[in-house]
Amino acid sequence: MNTIQIKPGVEVMCKGERYLITRYIDLHTVMAEDANGGIARLEIKDIMPLELHSETEHAIKERLDLMSITEDQWVLAQERFAVIKPILDDLGNGKLVAKAAKKTGKNKATIYRWVEKYQTTGLVSSLINREKSGGRGKSRLSPEIDLILKDTIEKEYLNKERHKIGHTCLKVIQKCKTAGLKPPHPNTIRNRIHEISEETRLRARYGSKVSDEKFKPKDGKFPGADFPLAVVQIDHTKSDIILVDEVTRIPIGRPWLTLAIDVYSRMCVGVNISLDPPGAMGTGVCLANSILPKDKTLAEYNLNGEWPSWGIMNKIHADNAGEFRGTMIKRACAEYGIKLEWRLIAKPNYGGHIERLMGTQNEITHNLPGTTFSNSKQRGSYDSVGKAALSLKEFEEIFLTYITEIYHKRFHKGINNTPLAKYMEGIFGTPENPGTGFPTKILDERKTRLDFMPYFLRTIQEYGVKIDHIDYYHDVLRKWIHSTEKKSGKYKVKTNFIFKRDPRDISKIYFWDPELKDYFPIPYRNIGRPSISIWEFRKALKGAKTLGRENVDEESIFRAYERITEIKETAVRKKMVAKKAKLSPELREFSRKSNYIPDIGKKMVVEPIVLEDIKPFEDLDHGTSL
Repeated sequence: MNTIQIKPGVEVMCKGERYLITRYIDLHTVMAEDANGGIARLEIKDIMPLELHSETEHAIKERLDLMSITEDQWVLAQERFAVIKPILDDLGNGKLVAKAAKKTGKNKATIYRWVEKYQTTGLVSSLINREKSGGRGKSRLSPEIDLILKDTIEKEYLNKERHKIGHTCLKVIQKCKTAGLKPPHPNTIRNRIHEISEETRLRARYGSKVSDEKFKPKDGKFPGADFPLAVVQIDHTKSDIILVDEVTRIPIGRPWLTLAIDVYSRMCVGVNISLDPPGAMGTGVCLANSILPKDKTLAEYNLNGEWPSWGIMNKIHADNAGEFRGTMIKRACAEYGIKLEWRLIAKPNYGGHIERLMGTQNEITHNLPGTTFSNSKQRGSYDSVGKAALSLKEFEEIFLTYITEIYHKRFHKGINNTPLAKYMEGIFGTPENPGTGFPTKILDERKTRLDFMPYFLRTIQEYGVKIDHIDYYHDVLRKWIHSTEKKSGKYKVKTNFIFKRDPRDISKIYFWDPELKDYFPIPYRNIGRPSISIWEFRKALKGAKTLGRENVDEESIFRAYERITEIKETAVRKKMVAKKAKLSPELREFSRKSNYIPDIGKKMVVEPIVLEDIKPFEDLDHGTSL
């Protein structure tokens, strides 16, 4: 079981004891009753499913890596999910089950099995047909028939004449017979038409005016964003600040922000701050951060604020950038039942909420040392490089503090409330509108993070596997060394396996074992190598190439990394020596013995940045900034 429902009436385990949830208290706790009738207050982060034992052999066989699923299998799983979605939204409605059985030609027991599979895992991939089907579950249409089907739907159905579906079915059958082909079943044609989005159908049959009336946002509102996590917008921006190296304090450049916002409440639900330009990695990290609880993030930065947003969103709304259209992102979203929708070209009002949040964060950075402001005119004579003082981690801490302590608790004119209060209102309800309750909580956080990460396809050699010049090995790879598989015809080729990597620590990669159905961490082959991030690695790689090596290898990369580290440490020592040289002989002797480095003047040091000193947050026109 990969998920858990946290709502009144559900039995759960908490710290080894069994409880029945009776009511919500706040976004962090629930009231529950133990086996003896006692009342307890449970922290949501400690709640686990009633049956959280080791997975059965059957459950393990059911697990799949998203990228190991064939396209035909994936289409089948999505079709089945579309069938049971209305049932999941209205459990107990037998009429919906009967309707689904009639539509698919399956019996009711099959429909109930699909519902049970999905409820158990919360994953669309659980609906894949696992048995050898000899072709069942795959498209039986030949390319010729498929072409006739697409062309006829476009010409006969998606036009202003508004022919009925039955008319389109007859036309397809007629054309197939004329071409000497066996026509598809009318249900196949109907299903293909039903797959077309309602917006596309309305636009083609009734015109853009009717379509826009239903789907185009008006007066700053977004269609469908009627409750928390109904619609989440995501986008990137380059922050207006120059950061410095953690140790040497040498300027290293401007960071990229990937942010996700809940349109209903304006809560910032996900963040990724990186020195890399926008790509699938940053997008995936931000989306996983949006879905998962934030307790570990708050603890990592020792933050006292609250960030109670977690759960699977209904829809993600993004712009048309390539990183949002990649196979990995699209499949990961579909796996968790998330609809991925792209902003219409030349329709800026569709992305207004996330863009306003981007603007708000720039107002923050304009009050920090090293800001570049929005343009050269605003910057004037300000020395952005010379004033740069914050490292990436320090900037992350300031930004997350601002989000959790200020932005979420500040009045927002667009929702006539604070984002945090609005989010709570959507969860717990009001006298006029019932709340949605807590969203489904993900239990296997590691798998979710990996599901949203880009993957590498590699063969496994006797030394293990090589990614970006670095060798990785573990005994779990042994049985797959030089594995081959049969392709079309009689030829065999080496098998490509799936690997994933966390950009913050590339000292290990994650191998998807196709038999054991799980990810396994694979460390450096040379375990003496230091743990580094992908950004440190790239800096070292650049250093290795600068040394003039034609064939860059792992040894030269880590030698360059050691050299960079040595330069950093030397720079720090020289700075200390320079400070001591200005002291009196007595104070210098004391400093040598005690290893104490006194502050000899503001010219020689970078003053620490204290969030309370960053002003003027209170002077911003918050009511109109978002």
